[in-house]
Amino acid sequence: MKAQFQNIIFIIAAMLLTSTFVIAQDSTDDDWTNTPTPGTQNELNRTAITTSNEAAAKITFGNGIGSIATYGLNAESVPVTGSTGAQIGLRAKTSADFASQKGNAEGRVGQSSAYYAGGSFIGTYGIGRASALNTFDPTVGFSWSLGGLFLGGAETGTTLDIAGDKAYVGGSYNVLTGDINGTPAEGAVAAVIGIDESTGTTPSHAGYFYKTATTNGDNALHAEMPRPTDFSGWFSASSGIIESGYGYARGILGSSYTATPQTNGRAYGVFAQAGNANINYGVYSQLIGANRGSAVFAHDAVNYPGQAGLPNGTWAGYFVGDVHASETLSIGTANRPTTLGGYSLNNYRLYVCGGILAQELFINNSAWCDYVFDTDYTLTSLEDVETHIEEKGHLHNTPSEAEIAKNEGFEIGEMTRNQQEKIEEIFLHLIDLNEQVKQLKAENTTLKTQVEQSHK
Repeated sequence: MKAQFQNIIFIIAAMLLTSTFVIAQDSTDDDWTNTPTPGTQNELNRTAITTSNEAAAKITFGNGIGSIATYGLNAESVPVTGSTGAQIGLRAKTSADFASQKGNAEGRVGQSSAYYAGGSFIGTYGIGRASALNTFDPTVGFSWSLGGLFLGGAETGTTLDIAGDKAYVGGSYNVLTGDINGTPAEGAVAAVIGIDESTGTTPSHAGYFYKTATTNGDNALHAEMPRPTDFSGWFSASSGIIESGYGYARGILGSSYTATPQTNGRAYGVFAQAGNANINYGVYSQLIGANRGSAVFAHDAVNYPGQAGLPNGTWAGYFVGDVHASETLSIGTANRPTTLGGYSLNNYRLYVCGGILAQELFINNSAWCDYVFDTDYTLTSLEDVETHIEEKGHLHNTPSEAEIAKNEGFEIGEMTRNQQEKIEEIFLHLIDLNEQVKQLKAENTTLKTQVEQSHK
C-alpha cells in the first residue's frame, strides 16, 4: 500500500517539473486507500489529529526556472460525456458539530459544469451555511456564516506605501472580460453579483459595506466610471432601482443623522455635484407615470413636525415648510431679463412671467408722503393742476402713459406712494374749499339776516 502511495507522489512531482513536492503523511499504512474501482474513490484519512496546525496532507514546492508556471497542486478532470454534470478541480469541506451550533463550510476551486445552456462556469465556489442553528453565541464579538472570506491590504502593524503607484488594494479583485452581447430576460452582467435570497424578519442586504471614517475622502462604497463616449446613451456610476406600487419604495436612500444634536459638522443625506458639461444638473428629478405626486418633495420636520400633507395633483416641487432663495427666483420663464425699460433688474429677486394671485401684499418701503402735510410744503394750485392737465394730458409729478409704456411697467411701491401724495394733496384742497364754503355760508347767513330785517 505504501508503494502505491509513493508512485502517486512521483507522478505529481513529474507534473510540477522542477518544483519540490512533499506530502506530510502519517507513518501508518492504513491512512491511504487507493482503488480504481468505479464508484469508489482514493482516500487519505487522518482522523486522529491532535497537534495544532497539523494537516492531513501538506504540499510544499519551490520556485520554477525562468518564467515557467508552477503549481502547489494541479487537479484536472477529463471532460464530461453527458449533457450535464459538474467538474470540480478541488473540493475542501470542514464540518462543525458542537454545543448549540451545527454547520458545514465548503470551498471549491476551479469548478465548471458541462458547456450547455443549463451549465455554470465558476472559478471559485464557496459555501458557508448554518444547519440546525438556533442562535449565535452572544459571548463572542462576532459570529460568522460566510460563503467565502477574503483578506487584503497590509498586515497588522505594517504600512503599505502606494504613493505615486497605480495600485489596487482590496480584499478581492473581480474583472468582467470578453464580448457579452444581448440582454438577458432575467439576471445581470457584472463583475460582482450579489443576490440575497434569505428569508425571515431580519433586514438583510445583497451587499454590505462598512468603513470607519478616518481619512478625508473615505467612502464605504465608491463607484467610478470614465467619461462616456456615446452622447445618445444614459450612463450611471451608481444605480438604484425598486419597483413601486406597495409600501414605501425608495430607489436610493441616503441618511446622515445622529440621535443626539451636535454642535459640529455638517450632514448631507444626499450630496450631488455636476459641472463642465454643456448642460449640468446637480440634482435631476422626474415625475413619471400616473397618479398624484411631486418630482421633488421636501418636508421640514423640525419646524413642522408630524405627517406631511400629501400633494394633490402633480408638482415639479412640493415643499412643507419655509423655502429660502438667497438670490433670484424666476417663475413662468427660463429667460429672465436683466434690464426692463432701461432699468437694471439685478436688485430684483423675484421675476414672474404671468399673473400673481395673493390674499395680501406687503410692500416694505419706509419712504412715504406725509411731507405733504408739512407747513412749508408747496401745494400746487388747482389752477396750475388744470393747466398741466390741459397741456400735458396727465397729473403733475405722475408718470404719463407714454413713460409707463417706455419703461414697460412701473414700481408698485413708488406708484402707491405717488398716488398717496395726490390723495393727500386733494384732501388739502378739499379742506381749503371747505373753509371757503363755511365762510360763504357765514356770509350768506349774515346777508340773509340783513335782508329780512330790511323788509320789516
